[in-house]
Amino acid sequence: MLSLVVAGETIEPHCGLGNYLECLAAALKDTRPKEVGALIVRKTSVKRHSVLRQMLKSVLSMRACRSLSCFRRSLLATRWAAEWALLPADAVCLLPFIAFADDGELDRYYELLCNRPLVLVIHDLHPFYYPEHFTFCPSAPERLRTRLQLLIPRAQQIVTHNQFTKNDICNRFPAANGKCRVALLPALFDPGKLDAQGGRLDDMTQLGIRPPYALWASSGTLVHKNHDRLIASWRQLLNESYDIQLVCTGTKEPRWDEIRKSIVATGLQNRVLFTGVVTNRDLMADIVRGATLAVCPTLYEGGGSGPAAESVLAEVPVCCSRIPQTEEQFAGLDGVNWFDPYSVCDITRCVREVLDDYPKAKSRAVSAAREYRHLRSWPSVARVYWDAVLASMPT
Repeated sequence: MLSLVVAGETIEPHCGLGNYLECLAAALKDTRPKEVGALIVRKTSVKRHSVLRQMLKSVLSMRACRSLSCFRRSLLATRWAAEWALLPADAVCLLPFIAFADDGELDRYYELLCNRPLVLVIHDLHPFYYPEHFTFCPSAPERLRTRLQLLIPRAQQIVTHNQFTKNDICNRFPAANGKCRVALLPALFDPGKLDAQGGRLDDMTQLGIRPPYALWASSGTLVHKNHDRLIASWRQLLNESYDIQLVCTGTKEPRWDEIRKSIVATGLQNRVLFTGVVTNRDLMADIVRGATLAVCPTLYEGGGSGPAAESVLAEVPVCCSRIPQTEEQFAGLDGVNWFDPYSVCDITRCVREVLDDYPKAKSRAVSAAREYRHLRSWPSVARVYWDAVLASMPT
C-alpha cells in the first residue's frame, strides 16, 4: 500500500514555514485517502540532536552564521541522506520546501529524494526577484536554480500556491509544464477562533500600542515588504491630520537601522511603532482584532499575503497592495480595499478612504470575513496535495 513521506527536515520550527508544515500535516492526516496506508512527516529533532539546532540556524536561517565549519554542516546533510536511503524505495516523497542557503552540503540529500516518486512544492521564486536579500549567501539564487533544474524534471507532480507562481515556474522551467497544480492557501491562523481576552490590553500597552492603530503584520523588513513607502504614506496622512498610529509587528531584521533613521527623519517616532516579534499567539490575535485597519503593502508573495488574510478573518478593514498574487488570493471578495504599492500617494488615498467612511468599510469587512471562510480551507488544500500524490503513485 502507498505510503507518503513528507520531507520537512529543512524547515525550521516556529517560523512561517513551520506553521505551514503543521497546518498541512494536520490537513493531510484528516483527509488521508484509503489508498494511503502511512503518512510520515519527517522533522529535525532539535531536542535529540543539539548540534542540529546550531546547524539549522547556520545553514537554513535568513540570519545565517557563516562561521560554522563545513564539516559540521555536512554532518547534518549526511544524516538526512542516510535516513532517507533506509526508507522504502516506493514511498512517495512530498518535498514542501527547497533549502538553498547552504554551500552545497544538501546536494546529496536532494539527489536521494529524486530516486523515489516525488511531489515537489514550490511556494515562490523569491530569490530570482530579490537576490539582494541573500547577501549572507550570494550563491543562493543560483543554487536554487540548480536545484530546481534537478528536481523539476524528475518530479512526477508539482504543487504551487497561486496561478501567478505556476506561470512563472513554467516559463522559467519548461519541464514543469503539464504537471503543476495550484492549491490556494488559507490563512495560517484564524484570529477569530483564538481566545479573546480584553485583559491583554495591558500587554498591548506595554508594547507601545495605543488605539486607534493600523497594523502591518509583516514577517520582517526585507525590501519587498515595502515599509519605506508605507512610512512615507504615514507622513502624508499625519500632514492631513489623520492621527492614527502605525504598528508593524514581526522581526525588525534585516533593515531596521535604515528604517529607524527614516522614521526619525520624518518625525514619526510617536506615530510609527515596530514591536518586534510577538510570540504569544493569543496576544497577536488580539493585536490583529484590535486594529482599526490593516495595511499590507507587499510587493511580492508566494501564497498571497498571510497578514491580509488573517485581518480579513478578524473582520478588520484591509488596505492591500494590488499585485497578481493578492488579487488571486482575494478574487471574488468585495471587502478588500486596493492600492498601487509602488505609489505613496495611492497608499495614502486608500487608507484615507477607509477612515473617511469607516462604518461602510467595517460593514464590508464583516461580510468579507464570512465570504473568505467559504473560499479557502485547509481540507481543500489537502485534497489538491493528495490528488498530486495519487497521480505520482508507482504503476
